[in-house]
Amino acid sequence: MYDRQHLLEAALIAAYGSAAHPNYAFVTKALRQQPYQAIVAELRQQFSVEDITEPNYDVAFSYVVHAEREYGLQLSMVAKYFLLFPFGPNRTAEPLLETPRTEQEQRLFSVLHANSFMTLDEAILGQVTKLIGVESGQPLTFYEALFTTG
Repeated sequence: MYDRQHLLEAALIAAYGSAAHPNYAFVTKALRQQPYQAIVAELRQQFSVEDITEPNYDVAFSYVVHAEREYGLQLSMVAKYFLLFPFGPNRTAEPLLETPRTEQEQRLFSVLHANSFMTLDEAILGQVTKLIGVESGQPLTFYEALFTTG
């Protein structure tokens, strides 16, 4: 566990520059460069994919993937980590998928893993990092630091 946490902390510092005074310039750069365009294009060969990225509140590219059901997909701008969760009624997020359960979920995971993306479990996502939230002044969780602005 320490190794994964250490790698995650290193990725956060590489992106944000400082744990005490994080710089969000990497978000603007990622939005301009669209580094995951090829992966999204590959997903679009198999699924309908809707971009719902909110640049003012996220540090991840966010999508709705329309398969046998709708899924939320987040691709972190910090490093190659993803979250995939099914949507329930009215696009309410259901529990995070750590492993695929259906053929279509397997296809989604396969494309992401083939492009060197890794998923994280809820236990690590809930752990507190050394990164301090700009608005809260409090340490962020890995989920907040990798996928939201905290």
